Amino acid sequence: MSETSDKADTFALRAGLTAAVALFVATELLFRHGFDFTDEASYLLSMDRPREYATLHTLYQFVCRPLYLALGGNVALLRAFWFAIMFVAALALCRSFVSAVWTGGLPPPRTVTLTLPFTLATAGTASFLTLWLPTPNYNSLNFLGICLFATGFIDLHSSVAPQISTRPSGSRPSARHAGLMAPQLMMAFGVWLSFMGRAYTAPALMLIALVAAFPKKDFRPLLLPAIVAAGLLFLTSLWTDGSPLALLERFLEANRERGLFGTHNRLMLLTPGTAWTARYLAGPFTALFLVLFIWGFALTPGRDGRTLRSTIALGVPAAGLAVLIFTRFPYELFGWAKTVAGHHLWAAPCGAYLRSQLNAKQTAAHGGPEPGLTVPIGLLAMTFAYPLGSNNPLLNSTSSAALFMTLAFLALLSGRVPAIAWPSLLARLAWTGVLVAGATVYCSAGHPYRQDAELWNQRSPATLPDGGGILYLSERRARYVDELQSEAKAAGFRQGDPVIDLTGQHPGSSYAIGGFMPKSLWITSAYPGSRAWLSIGLSKLTCDEIARSWLFVDLMPMKEPLDDRLLLKHGTMPSADYRPVAKALFAEPVAPGYLYLEDHRLMKPTRNREEATEACRLARAAGAQAGETVLPGL
Repeated sequence: MSETSDKADTFALRAGLTAAVALFVATELLFRHGFDFTDEASYLLSMDRPREYATLHTLYQFVCRPLYLALGGNVALLRAFWFAIMFVAALALCRSFVSAVWTGGLPPPRTVTLTLPFTLATAGTASFLTLWLPTPNYNSLNFLGICLFATGFIDLHSSVAPQISTRPSGSRPSARHAGLMAPQLMMAFGVWLSFMGRAYTAPALMLIALVAAFPKKDFRPLLLPAIVAAGLLFLTSLWTDGSPLALLERFLEANRERGLFGTHNRLMLLTPGTAWTARYLAGPFTALFLVLFIWGFALTPGRDGRTLRSTIALGVPAAGLAVLIFTRFPYELFGWAKTVAGHHLWAAPCGAYLRSQLNAKQTAAHGGPEPGLTVPIGLLAMTFAYPLGSNNPLLNSTSSAALFMTLAFLALLSGRVPAIAWPSLLARLAWTGVLVAGATVYCSAGHPYRQDAELWNQRSPATLPDGGGILYLSERRARYVDELQSEAKAAGFRQGDPVIDLTGQHPGSSYAIGGFMPKSLWITSAYPGSRAWLSIGLSKLTCDEIARSWLFVDLMPMKEPLDDRLLLKHGTMPSADYRPVAKALFAEPVAPGYLYLEDHRLMKPTRNREEATEACRLARAAGAQAGETVLPGL
């Protein structure tokens, strides 16, 4: 390689590292801004009281609670530390990946091992935020688990291959080899974390490992991960529910409740939402994907090892098309398309792979046999294992796991590009990935999930309860929090008082005043099955809990309101037994530039606790005698 090429490669690596550091810091700074009153609030409530909500279909709240407690419930710090943890897991994966796919017969230079993994990990972790929900949750814990599993998976197959090649024919490598212990434990821990985040993904990861071991008919390296993962799951069941059978009952009941909304046992790999997907694939999303695809194609050397001519021929028109897209379709690009923007991360590596395949002469860059397909196919399968059990369309769900798809295409490139051009190509593809991730974060932060302003325009401080610290919100929402807190305190509301939320959309209102929602984390509305969901949620409460609970209601709901008459079956009626003590207007975004103002009221119980408890018992006894079911109409 010439001195000029070496300098160009070094510059590309350093430029990529600089951009990655800038993106990482900018993303961390954004965690002080914005708050989603639906999903993010439910995550915080579940971490605060993980045992209160016994029928969640996930156990992430138990894993995240130690960090939540260590940081005193501070939301901004919790987001920042969690993103850093995700980044470290992705960095470990990318370091193992770079070492495994490096060609030329020698380990990668120190400059590469320090810069390239950092760049790839930053791009992959930032691209996870296609939907701006940075608070620890089951999706990010699942991502973390897959990163650890993939790291062990790559190290395991990189360690086994040399042993097989040096052993006599017919013999098998020992699974107890010291070099295999760390990747095996990493795979086991990754499976456990994925189970805690999204239980459907964990068995899929074990299946991926099983299929990868099948060609060599040696399953002994999987014995230790299976035993350790099973042991962790057994200890988890004792920790969370007291026994494995109780844990199983938790998930069965959670599935029954999810079935109320028509989402029971729905696998999005089988039902990707055709009309929804077609909408997202139309227009600027596909056009920008093609731009990046062409750019990756242009960066890849041809048979002569040169890239300059193809870069000029294809890269310049691609750049012109990108400018046209950014100026012609700003809303389509940064509005609804933000939730799938992560898929642009693997567009350039995909184009590079196609160029390598179209070259007439295939050269094994490291002078040995062509690299196997175990690692790239395994990484590709992990991309589609990530959303298992989700109720969202496939295109949307896999967007957050674009890192694994990107590494899969880069693994396919290994050994199919001349060794002299391999460092340059990797550096430039990683640099492109950082630009794509930066655009993804810009899109997501510019249209944060269920928020009324861009994150950088949310500058009004709001103090959250119970050590939640200060977050910067829009002026409207900061005023909403301040009004609720001051009026609730004046009415005698105390930290930790129970609140039954009948708004159907905003568990964050209860969180903002320091309350909690007993038994049912989030009573949703405007979905099929909401009435049954509310009925079963109320049936879980004791009469004492109902008697002590305050109410949140919405006098001007944007969607179909919850039927508060269901409370009659529990001996209470909001219009007669409660009085409004706090009110605030909540700005709900409905379209770009349009907000709907909801009129929220906090209602205080007017009867004494003993009277309300007795009325509840009598009403429930009368309902039982009449033979009423818990789920009306089912």
